[in-house]
Amino acid sequence: KSFGNELSEARFSPIPIMADVYKAVDCSFCHEKDIKWGRFECLVCTDYNLCRKCYDGEQYGGSHRLYHPTQPVLDKEAFFELTKSILKPEDDVDLCCPLCGQRKVGVAKLLQHCLLKHPVDADRIKCPVCVTFCIPQSQDSVFVYKGITNHLQRHHTERGLAFFCDTCDKAPITRNRYMCLICDEYGQCDDCFKGKRLDKKHLPYHPVQVVLPKEDYVAQNPLRETIYRCPFCGEPDFSATDLTNHCHELHLNCRELRVICPICAVCRLPFAEYSLLKDSFVDHLENYHGLLPTGLKPKSGPNECVICLLELAHPSGEYYFRCLHNNFHDQCVQKWLSTNPTCPVCRANRAFVRVLLE
Repeated sequence: KSFGNELSEARFSPIPIMADVYKAVDCSFCHEKDIKWGRFECLVCTDYNLCRKCYDGEQYGGSHRLYHPTQPVLDKEAFFELTKSILKPEDDVDLCCPLCGQRKVGVAKLLQHCLLKHPVDADRIKCPVCVTFCIPQSQDSVFVYKGITNHLQRHHTERGLAFFCDTCDKAPITRNRYMCLICDEYGQCDDCFKGKRLDKKHLPYHPVQVVLPKEDYVAQNPLRETIYRCPFCGEPDFSATDLTNHCHELHLNCRELRVICPICAVCRLPFAEYSLLKDSFVDHLENYHGLLPTGLKPKSGPNECVICLLELAHPSGEYYFRCLHNNFHDQCVQKWLSTNPTCPVCRANRAFVRVLLE
């Protein structure tokens, strides 16, 4: 049975942006505020969510009916655990078929079910995988238009997420992939990266995050955690926590810079779009991965020039670097730049800064 034809005209009303980790969600029945985590979302109604109490009490209203397929959204702790897990457990997540309401564990079993039971699935419904994980990137529509099986194959399977080398067009990349954290959706194969092949878009000083095949991470015992590279200065070998501390300590002035999250790149979540973040990286770490700085030393005493270590009455009046660090004397940084092309605080390359500013 399909529920697509039983909805009212409200279903075809103007479509809002899909719910994400930054959007406040209220219960559509009792109007309880902020039920974003652990709620239940209808897969056929437009923006219809229920809190746990109303869902268990089988409450409904408007165009929503009890027989509509409804997908539970992860709670906050489970969501954060998943979004920073290299060996992701999404195959253990209970998913609801949006066409018949049957429950299947994992994307693979849901896809198999849809292929067998719903070969023609032109109904305008929501993807339970996207709903479960609160898709962070805004999409044009909350509904799947070209069929749920096509959507699952293209966006939530290893085959559908195959990556191509943007330098040599090698497809697909089956071994190590090298993802630029500055360019929008730019990745290289092992041969092009080690051969230092470039194009007009990608430049040699851009920070690059290496992404190993999933089986290589599985084979690591114990799993290595210091694998992330800072997207601002390019410093490597951070754990997720250390990367958070590093960015809060050295790159808080970089909030307006748009970069790609190295944690998202490595974890390769089943719903992530590997494009430049729409919010600041430090905000993304907190809101999307649940990562907050720990153990940072509080700054005390008078400001000092980071180069000569003498007291700094006023920061430099000019920004020499795109990272916006300016806690040095003008004469000190000018002397520094005569022999060092990088920021004395975070080691960001000055050429890299100038190009991106343009």
